[in-house]
Amino acid sequence: PLIMVFSTMGFWVLGRRILVTWPSLQRLPGKEAVCGVALTCCAAGIGFLPFSLYEAVLPYVAPTRIHAEYLPKSRQVHPQLVEVWADLFVRRQNTEAAAQRLETLRTQHDHYAPTYYTLGLVHMKRRQFDEAIAHFATAVDIVPYFAEAGCWLVEAELMQGRVDAANRHLENLERLRPDYPLVHLLRANLRLLEGDQQAAGAGFRKYQVANRYQFDRALERAARIFRRHGEEDQARQAEQALDGLDAPEAGLTSPLVWSYLGLDLPGMSLSSPDDRGVYYNIGAVHAQGGDLAQAEQAWSQMNQLVPDHAISWASRGLLYARTERLSRAADILREGLRHVPDDVRLLQVAHDVLDTLGRHAEASQLRARIDTALLQTSDIPQIVSSRWFPVEVVLPMTRVGLSTRG
Repeated sequence: PLIMVFSTMGFWVLGRRILVTWPSLQRLPGKEAVCGVALTCCAAGIGFLPFSLYEAVLPYVAPTRIHAEYLPKSRQVHPQLVEVWADLFVRRQNTEAAAQRLETLRTQHDHYAPTYYTLGLVHMKRRQFDEAIAHFATAVDIVPYFAEAGCWLVEAELMQGRVDAANRHLENLERLRPDYPLVHLLRANLRLLEGDQQAAGAGFRKYQVANRYQFDRALERAARIFRRHGEEDQARQAEQALDGLDAPEAGLTSPLVWSYLGLDLPGMSLSSPDDRGVYYNIGAVHAQGGDLAQAEQAWSQMNQLVPDHAISWASRGLLYARTERLSRAADILREGLRHVPDDVRLLQVAHDVLDTLGRHAEASQLRARIDTALLQTSDIPQIVSSRWFPVEVVLPMTRVGLSTRG
């Protein structure tokens, strides 16, 4: 409004200047019309000047106008969307009815990104991947910083085998949301799929840094909330946890971190992503690169975080066996078998280590267990055919395992 007032005054002065310059115009009966014509011409003309005040101000005025139209509609649509979300992911109701309700919400507000995000998830449940990709892409077009939708878009493209498209979407996410840990985890997994162990290791390091950063922020927020509600003891505990935090151990599976990352979608929280295999893959990358100390540290962390991950115990036992620390290897493998007693790969490594140590009676007992386990499964896992067990790539949101080229 101020710009319009000053512009109008300026155009009025310009019109008066025209009357002074050409006095003969003052004898016209409609001399005020001359000022009006000048005002109209100038008002129309400023829109065509490349460096005009109009062009300079428009980028700031337009979002404000859009926001004024967008916000009231969003406040009407979001509660209904949360109800559909609860039907889908809490009450596990039929996706057909949910899809119809979501289409209705989309007609009410066709620029609300969470509606398209939810439609994408519905189509993922139906395994209609092309439709899911289209809806996730629309959500990201509307809100480019919408990291949840962007990550689902990358995974849906990968599940269709479109690695190049997944890479393009992921590059945009890396540029816009380097603070979002899942972006770097997906990048590391993509590098593993391509067989680039060094780049995968860099991606895992970025994941750990971003995860630590978000965990810090989540604890700080928890402390503020406790203090705001007068719960001083809990606030101090959160601050002490922050001071003593040695995490990247606290991954996305931590409810504290995942709920913090989902603050932009109140009432719409998915279960946390599957990043349980991160430390196994970090160890595998280090082992294949020859850094056995870092590999042992990563696999040890994996054993603590996910005790039933058999391949981590087997890999750690192999590491000690191949560095001629057989007694330590036997202890680790025995501990692993206590958590995962029937995994063929773990049993095989333990058998080989005990046989090498000359503990043949124990080794023969394990051989019998191996034979029993093989009879009980139709999917016989491959025993160590290379120097190390291969990496395991599991997409964190969809929890789908992919095979690697490396």
